[in-house]
Amino acid sequence: MTAQARAGLSGCDGARGSAEGKRDVNLFFTRRDDDLRAAMWHAGVADRVRSLRWTARFSPSASDLSEVDLADQLVGIDALVTTWGTPKLTERALSKADSLRIVAHAAGSVAFVVTEAVWNRGIVVTTANELMAQRVAEYNVMMTLFGLRRVPEYAGCGDTKTWDRSANRRRVRGIRGSTIGIWGYGDVARHLLGLLRPFEPAALLVCDDYLSAQEAEHAAIRKVTLGELFGQSDVVHLLQGLTPETYGAIGTDELRVLRDGAVLVNSGRAHLVDTEALLRELQTGRFYLILDVLPEEPLPGSHPLRRLENVFITPHNAGAGIEHLLVPYVLADVERYFDGEPLEHRIDRERARHMTQLVPEASGT
Repeated sequence: MTAQARAGLSGCDGARGSAEGKRDVNLFFTRRDDDLRAAMWHAGVADRVRSLRWTARFSPSASDLSEVDLADQLVGIDALVTTWGTPKLTERALSKADSLRIVAHAAGSVAFVVTEAVWNRGIVVTTANELMAQRVAEYNVMMTLFGLRRVPEYAGCGDTKTWDRSANRRRVRGIRGSTIGIWGYGDVARHLLGLLRPFEPAALLVCDDYLSAQEAEHAAIRKVTLGELFGQSDVVHLLQGLTPETYGAIGTDELRVLRDGAVLVNSGRAHLVDTEALLRELQTGRFYLILDVLPEEPLPGSHPLRRLENVFITPHNAGAGIEHLLVPYVLADVERYFDGEPLEHRIDRERARHMTQLVPEASGT
């Protein structure tokens, strides 16, 4: 931060000046009054806001705000910090936003909250999507190793009655020499590719309509079709955004060509895959499935996915453990904005259109 920023943030677009020459920046944080808000807006955040002489206001409710409730709160607000549970920023929600200039989304995809009304008003948008992507990419590396090494097959072999390791040893593999495939080429995929390269996989395959041949060559990855991705990979990661076009796009045709012994990892969205087709193919026992996103969340105990030995489930926590980092991450861009500096995590209208738009599963966050 510059000396001017430390003294007190100033406005953009010709409104720069001393702290005395400009009123405080007024922030509003939309998260309802709960444990998650306490974790996100912690003492470190509060101290930073005070040091900038900004004013912060919060949702007064223990439940999610409605569009009408939010509209009433946005009078005189310069910067809006959003996260899970924020209503969509429609014309109605923004109807009283007389001074709003930036939306800072302390979560991933901005498509959950941002609408055309935001872009049409010229409001700047920034997000913590890249921070979350880094954490999810770490999860995917862990599960790549977990699946290739067949950990569930020997995790309970600590007693003498089940010490025979010979069959499992023949099935264990590593990333080196394996072909890793990724559906999607967003922030998570890019971080995952960077983490995988030192392991020296045999090939890195990516299927994404927006990946150009030139970019693929520069990144040392091979662009493939969806069928090629599933047919040639030892591990397939589903990291595509969920949109009307990708909903249920993975079905019988793709799942049937998975190699015997392959690992399918879905930390993107459950509904990228046709659940009925997935259950049919899983029952063959040919491949191993690792799920962090589920058709219903939490998944009922009676659900067929819970009864299959070749399925490993985690509770939608691939991006967990960074709640305390999210607000500081986006507030840094808010500081840059009001100091007239370039934003590091700005999202434009076109980029937002390709981010996950749908969340049919009820996840609670």
